[in-house]
Amino acid sequence: MASLNWKFAQRFKPETELKPFEALKAHWDELQEGEEIQVLKENRLRTVFLHEMREYRDSLRVSWVLKKFRHRGWYNNLRHRFFPSHAEREFKALEKFYNWGYPVPRPLAFALRKKGSVPVEGALIMEEIPQTRVLAECFEGCYDRGMLLQEHELRVRSWLVACGQLVRSIHEKGVRHPDLHGGNFLLREGEGDELFLIDFHSCYFPGYLSHAAKIKGIAMVGQSLRASLQDREFRWFLLGYLKAGWDPDEPKKEDEKKREEQTFVVDPQPYGLNLSQAWPKIVDELPKDEVDSIQQLETEVKQCVARLDARKMRSRTKRCLLNASVFERTSNSLGKVYKRRDFDLQAALSALKDDPPESTIKSKPQAWVARVQIPGLEFACVIKYRQYSGIRSLLSPFFTHPLKKAWIGAHGMLTRGLPAPLGQALIEKRNWIFVTHSWLIQKEFEGESLDQFLWKKRRGTSEALSTYQLRNLVRTIGQALSQLHAQRVRHRDLSPQNLLVQYSKDSDQPLLCWVDQDDVSFPIRVGRNQIERNLVQLGNMPEGHISTSLLMRALRAYDGGSKKFYNQESIASLRESLLDEALKTITRMTELENRSSVEDG
Repeated sequence: MASLNWKFAQRFKPETELKPFEALKAHWDELQEGEEIQVLKENRLRTVFLHEMREYRDSLRVSWVLKKFRHRGWYNNLRHRFFPSHAEREFKALEKFYNWGYPVPRPLAFALRKKGSVPVEGALIMEEIPQTRVLAECFEGCYDRGMLLQEHELRVRSWLVACGQLVRSIHEKGVRHPDLHGGNFLLREGEGDELFLIDFHSCYFPGYLSHAAKIKGIAMVGQSLRASLQDREFRWFLLGYLKAGWDPDEPKKEDEKKREEQTFVVDPQPYGLNLSQAWPKIVDELPKDEVDSIQQLETEVKQCVARLDARKMRSRTKRCLLNASVFERTSNSLGKVYKRRDFDLQAALSALKDDPPESTIKSKPQAWVARVQIPGLEFACVIKYRQYSGIRSLLSPFFTHPLKKAWIGAHGMLTRGLPAPLGQALIEKRNWIFVTHSWLIQKEFEGESLDQFLWKKRRGTSEALSTYQLRNLVRTIGQALSQLHAQRVRHRDLSPQNLLVQYSKDSDQPLLCWVDQDDVSFPIRVGRNQIERNLVQLGNMPEGHISTSLLMRALRAYDGGSKKFYNQESIASLRESLLDEALKTITRMTELENRSSVEDG
């Protein structure tokens, strides 16, 4: 294996740092977590270590942060022929920011290991910024039940204003940071809070940023802080961004050796404003044009955050088809395999047959669904099998086959926080590039379909549900369907048979699970016609399962007080559609009974 070719930073200090560097270099390939080494972050392409360097504490001021970059796949190999690797890009970015006087870690050295002319591994060494925490973690202790505690108001707002100033300063330098989020801000709390920036491996320097690029940078910070911060508090970030007023103090050459660390001290009263006041009082002290600019910027950022959310969900939905931290894409004797990394496919191979097993739940020509207990798993699995006709197989390279749709749909729903079966593996048996057979393995949800559950628990039986339980059930179903549509999920076959219900022994709250994801898609928006169709499909149950008043209660829970569907006109339209759907169901059932009687006769 080729060796790493190291390059030192401009401010590397050979008199104190060369000896520990040489010791670290000799054992670089054997780095692993131990007494002195802690793994801070690890994924498929990068590992970050914190090395305490105890043996050299007399000469070194702080610990060192070590980064190992791995370049995998044809895309990275092709890209790094023409563009710098992540290690080189972050090293050069750190040097630039440090020379400009920004509060960033001091870079020490970086290296590349090449195979031919292509980098296959990168290494980066920098100083640690001690006694700091991620900014998002600092916010968590300042809230109680979603409300910002009064004793923390001043500090939180001053942190946000300082972040806005720092981001504005970066944008004015013409720097584009596509990975700028709350996890890349570090805060050192004390008498004077200090703010720092880290993680520049995706940073580049076009010299000029468009207005849209600046809005996107602000929106990425807001999106990342949303989980630990109220939306209205983010206005303080916008205030700091628009007023700006902070410039880095670029260190002079004669002060380089004296200046050990560059910091950005948070001002508790920026621009002479008393941040402990409520926002309306702050607005009264600002000029009208600044207030209008903040409101316009807030509107643009919210729109951009919505677009980023949609893009993020689309990206996460597709991860089940890629090699990622949770999923793995491989090939075996059967064909192409998509599976979770913690799933043992070898244990399930005995169940992957063309003929239905004894534990078959549903079966029809060229398809079956069965419940299977796979060795080594604590839970039972449901396996779906399909054999594709010649035409469907020929179309498989161009159109997604049903079980692959179900694999993507279930993962997409789970990503959006919706109840769906947890997919374990998808196996495609291929003839060259054409899919001929496929198996989908999912974790079993121990529940009953909604229509069977309601019939089993109907009034007059020993297991009948109480009035409270029935009302709670239909309310929960209405809210679950509303959440499904709010997350932009379109389910074309949302019948009562495709909604599973389960009650735990210790709770009256029902657990729901949407199944049959081969009819699921994720459009930009779900239209009114599709919403009405889903409402009709879910309400189409044989007489005696549920009363009309309970259906109205479910509709009211779905509507949530907006009066979009819970009004006289919409209810009349839904009632008419529901009668048509019921008539179609009765006609279809009658035809099946007549056909079966003819066959028996």
